[in-house]
Order: sequence, then C-alpha cells, then structure tokens
Amino acid sequence: KRRRTAERGPRLSVLSVQGSVVECQVETMKQETVTFKFDQADTVPADVANNLIKHRLLSEQHAEIFIEQVEDILRQLRENPDVLPVVSLPPAKPAADSLSPNRSDTTATTAASTSSVGSVDSVESTTKGS
Repeated sequence: KRRRTAERGPRLSVLSVQGSVVECQVETMKQETVTFKFDQADTVPADVANNLIKHRLLSEQHAEIFIEQVEDILRQLRENPDVLPVVSLPPAKPAADSLSPNRSDTTATTAASTSSVGSVDSVESTTKGS
C-alpha cells in the first residue's frame, strides 16, 4: 500500500543545542531539508514558522504543527536542559496508526545552516534524491 504523505506534517528534529542556541532540521513536503538555528531565550515559535513560510520552505497549512513542535522543543529544554529534545511527529489526519511517532531516522541530506540566529533570513535547502 502507498501511504499518503500529503497528510503528514513537517518532520522536525533537533541537531544540537549549544548554550541557548538550538539547531534544528526540518524536512519539508517538497522533500527539501532545511537547517536553521534559533535562540531559545528569545524565540517566538510563530516567528520561526512565519520566516520559513516567507521563504516558501513551510506551507501555511503546516504552520500550526510546526509551532507546536518548536514549543515542545522549548518545553523539553526547560524541563531537562542536558538532554537533546526529541520531537514527536503529530498523528496523521486519516487514522494512520501504522506510522511510528518514535522514528528518529534523520539521515536526510545535508543543508547549509542559516547565518542568523532566531530568524531564517538566509536559508539554503537541499532536495532529496528519489
């Protein structure tokens, strides 16, 4: 059977945390991998989502899911700053319980990280080969 990937939201993973700077990677629906950084002390998750939308790296329909994931990362860091946060995938809309929310295979292609912290002003993305 073929799974419909259009229903799945963005795949967000935390690559590293150095001080208050969190480096994340998101796999978009266009099979692009985008790496970005933000400062956990002064970041508003909606601002990060809006910057990705502005650069056409995140669809507006996935903004809410993305914001929830960033909020979850920030919550995990507040609760346990010494442990790298693990982002759980939101459940797929049509009862797709067969998708494992604990998958952690982030062996996506490499992408250049953003040059600014807290925003996505300079982003390069990489398209995965099929």
